[in-house]
Amino acid sequence: MPVDRRLAEGLAETIRDLYSSAEQRLVADIAARLRSGLDRADWAERKLEQVSRVRIAAERVAARLDSKVGDQVEQLLTLAYIRGGEAGLDELARLGRLDADQVAAIRRELPGTAAIQRLAFSLASTLRGTHLRILRWSLDAYRQVVATAAVDTLLGTATRLRTAQRAWERLLSRG
Repeated sequence: MPVDRRLAEGLAETIRDLYSSAEQRLVADIAARLRSGLDRADWAERKLEQVSRVRIAAERVAARLDSKVGDQVEQLLTLAYIRGGEAGLDELARLGRLDADQVAAIRRELPGTAAIQRLAFSLASTLRGTHLRILRWSLDAYRQVVATAAVDTLLGTATRLRTAQRAWERLLSRG
């Protein structure tokens, strides 16, 4: 019987949850910025001026993500390696293909923590490479959506509340 893929499912979910949490923080920050000052006549101008604050908030989220990714990835890969290796050896022993001495010999010869650390570093570096795109997307999306929505308010063709709602809907539609 092959090794059960569910051994590592929860591990991948941990990484997904880390990024999902970062996404939720960015979304909450942008939503709060769009909502603030709806009663002010200069709402559109103030939203356009907040691009630098959106960037700072996104940088904080990315920095928090950076600090968590390396440790999480190393822990998760080590755990997956241990689980998978043990399951594979148990399966070989169960099938009677190897005796106890052969299983022990294989355990001694399996790559050690240095190999796992290299793999973890590689994966963490790849994941960190996405963080610049996260920063860039949040700035570009905010800037474009607010600029487009602000035109309606500045021209007097929409209320600030409707403009904020449209901006929010456009952001959501962009993912």
